[in-house]
Amino acid sequence: MLGGFSQFMSAATKEAAAAEAEATAKDTIINIDVDNLVPDPNNKYGMRDIDLLASMMEANQFHVETLEVRDIGEGKYMIVAGHRRCAAWKKLLESGVTEKRTLPCIVRKFSVVVITYSDEDSVQKTETMSGDYMAKVSLILSNLGQRKDKTLEEQIWEIKELEPYARALYASMKQKKEYKGAFRNFFAQEVLELSPVVLQRKLNLSRLSQKAQDALYKDKII
Repeated sequence: MLGGFSQFMSAATKEAAAAEAEATAKDTIINIDVDNLVPDPNNKYGMRDIDLLASMMEANQFHVETLEVRDIGEGKYMIVAGHRRCAAWKKLLESGVTEKRTLPCIVRKFSVVVITYSDEDSVQKTETMSGDYMAKVSLILSNLGQRKDKTLEEQIWEIKELEPYARALYASMKQKKEYKGAFRNFFAQEVLELSPVVLQRKLNLSRLSQKAQDALYKDKII
């Protein structure tokens, strides 16, 4: 988790994160053949500047920051964080610059996260976040503060995917008096690290018709 978001995790989320961290700590970094690294189909980030990244790796004596992956069985691992690094390394292999086929990876486990809270009518509610969803959250958070060239389409995707988790977390925190502000402020400032005004502008764009979105994102007419 990044920035302010980690400071506002509910008790249930903290317990799940602690268990995951303990499990991860027991795992050592392992080298995995690039052919056994599978891209996450839920990854909506564009694969840009791969040639540039490959050149940087070569100039940096082929040092590669450790990738985060999930074990999906049969010797295959799905990438959680490191899609561009893997693609850049494959580019180096294809060009014959290196013959090393493995990349350093740490295998992560994503547990189900359950958040329980009472709504404004004192009705108890429970939100269950699957391991797959938490992996997607981790994917987004790993890119949230690092990528500076994200398209507006990618930014809106981040907002839509993180909102369910943020809402459940916010409701739990409000009940425990751990946060006093409005949800919009919490989501914008503590999760997305944006101003509420900027968040509203992005949400307005997400409500455009499909034709308008295509003109904005694909055809670049707008």
